[in-house]
Amino acid sequence: MHFDLQTLPCVILCGGKSSRMGQDKCFLPFHNQSLIEFQFSRLSRFFQSCFLSCKEDKFKAHFEQLIFDKKLEDVEFSPMLALFSVLDYFKDTFVFVISVDMPSVEKEHITTLAKHLDQSLIILPRSKGYIHALCGFYHSSLSSKCLELLKQKKHKIQSLCEQNNAFVLDFNDDKAFVNLNDFESYVRFKNEMF
Repeated sequence: MHFDLQTLPCVILCGGKSSRMGQDKCFLPFHNQSLIEFQFSRLSRFFQSCFLSCKEDKFKAHFEQLIFDKKLEDVEFSPMLALFSVLDYFKDTFVFVISVDMPSVEKEHITTLAKHLDQSLIILPRSKGYIHALCGFYHSSLSSKCLELLKQKKHKIQSLCEQNNAFVLDFNDDKAFVNLNDFESYVRFKNEMF
């Protein structure tokens, strides 16, 4: 089964705490712009539409396509809440979800994942034995499952993946799926790339 990326939406997750970075990752300088501007610009070329997932509009109306985290009692920062809010926004479609701090994932990697959309409702990459749950395709029909897990106080995306038999694809290209988790990794990445 072949899916054209131009028919699918992409959502960049940018509502995390960035606690290990010490500052909001979205606004880190990157290629003479901010990291979120870099990600939005390049991913918009691959997909029909590109959205940002966040808690509130911290971009001062610079971006219009925002998906806000839903308000749930006793839940503030939660990857599962962000994913639930994203999937609940769409109807009957696969959504490509990616964290803002993964700037090396290229169209070829995404296209390879998309070739397996008939295998499961969740398609994820794995490199160095690590599954990247915040970089892959999720079907919007999973929103109700996300809500169930939230009610059980399960906030890790892995819970959803395990319960719904995620299809995991191995990649040898480790650098493609690098995460800029802290300032040291960000500086190291910039020095290697530029």
